[in-house]
Amino acid sequence: MARNRRGNRHMRYVVMAATHSQGGAPGRPDSFFAEDGSVTQFRDRAAKFFTGPEAFDFAKRKNIDLNQTTRYVHSMDFSESELRQP
Repeated sequence: MARNRRGNRHMRYVVMAATHSQGGAPGRPDSFFAEDGSVTQFRDRAAKFFTGPEAFDFAKRKNIDLNQTTRYVHSMDFSESELRQP
């Protein structure tokens, strides 16, 4: 697994559905696309990918129109527990 300099954090790519800072409602948590293409606010349920191209392929397979404002590929750090999908 890829580790960054912060110890137990792992970088993965996700497809964002909306964020409070980019198009979502103020005060609302970030939203992600889950493996089934639904939207979730739970980081541990977000579909995670090792590379950006894998995330773009996922969006294409799930017919998610990326627009760079509210739907876009983003890299984030995840903890060990967030990487364990339910």
